[in-house]
Amino acid sequence: MGLFFSSPEEKYSKVRHPVMEIELRKLVSRSGGSLTQQDESTIETALLHKKHEHEDKLSLRDVYLVLHTLKNKQEISIFDEKKVMKEFEDFFASHH
Repeated sequence: MGLFFSSPEEKYSKVRHPVMEIELRKLVSRSGGSLTQQDESTIETALLHKKHEHEDKLSLRDVYLVLHTLKNKQEISIFDEKKVMKEFEDFFASHH
């Protein structure tokens, strides 16, 4: 009998919601952590690109996959990935 492991992104919703660019920038900048202005810009650019791929909408899974890719490329730390993800989780929970 095989063991089945779900991917970490499986816990995040695939349902996409509109996210205004100004909201996206606020969420990234308010996450704090060790993000430099360059880190914030890198995250914002990647998220905006993903948003434009999906008719200006994002899901929590989209956000997770973008952040996880940046972390794996060592462009942001795991701490920053978690802090930004938390901001988006709270935003989606309270706005959708």
